[in-house]
Amino acid sequence: MTLGPAEIAHGPMYIGQVFNTTLFGILSGQVYWYSVTSTRKDPAWIQILVYALYLVNVISTVFVIVYLYDAVIQHFDDPAYLTKATWVFAIGAPLTGVTAALCQSFFAWRIQTLTKNTIAAVVVGLATVIGLTGSISSAAHVPRFPRFTEFMHFKASVLTWLFGQIAADVIITTVLVIYLQRHRTGFQKTDQLINRIIQITIQTGLITTLCAMADAVCFLASTSGIHLIFNFSLGKLYSVALMSNLNARASWSHSSDSRDGEAQLFLESPGLRFRGGTACSDVPTVCSGGENASKV
Repeated sequence: MTLGPAEIAHGPMYIGQVFNTTLFGILSGQVYWYSVTSTRKDPAWIQILVYALYLVNVISTVFVIVYLYDAVIQHFDDPAYLTKATWVFAIGAPLTGVTAALCQSFFAWRIQTLTKNTIAAVVVGLATVIGLTGSISSAAHVPRFPRFTEFMHFKASVLTWLFGQIAADVIITTVLVIYLQRHRTGFQKTDQLINRIIQITIQTGLITTLCAMADAVCFLASTSGIHLIFNFSLGKLYSVALMSNLNARASWSHSSDSRDGEAQLFLESPGLRFRGGTACSDVPTVCSGGENASKV
């Protein structure tokens, strides 16, 4: 069955935008919750990261809305216009790449500070840069091949973008889970806490990996825009994943028993807790200030 002009790309875009807008609402709630629970306790650079990330998501959402309004409202009687992408559409790729890069850079820092595994952190950083470069290259090719059915002409850039992000996600999840598994203490509260951190690490890493993989598979399988269902949501998923990790720290603290010294020490590990704008010392060293050190 032959697809209509709007069905080729704008149908998937509409579905993707529904998910995109839903995730934006979730992200907005997460950022608000962060602002009232962690702003005074995290170092300035993490606060800047959170609000910069939210700003990029606002901008990307606005660009999608502007593009869809221009294509299907202002050019509703121009089928030829619906077959081509504009610069407003193309800018979404590097914005998604920047979003993923900000999130993955944070987790690369967490790997370095928590595990002291410099090699893994550097590899994540390289994969992040490769993914970001691929997203910028993809956008740069759109003026040369503006038709949605011609996007396969620059599939190398698109796949570099997506598989760079996938590689970073897989390494981040694997390194953190292995580290946490090896640091079980035998103390019930501490091990329960570690299990919760492992769970959220796997969940957030898995969802972004699967979405990027689905995007890549659909892109290769069809010259239509079906991959845009996943592509439009990818940036928001990375942002929600990061904010889930940051906001979960409060529940980790509340769920730990203040009498369980091992759990409290683990909570003060770099990459999990902050005090006075600086990361605390590594497990199992006590933070300066001992038992009276403030918690996030």
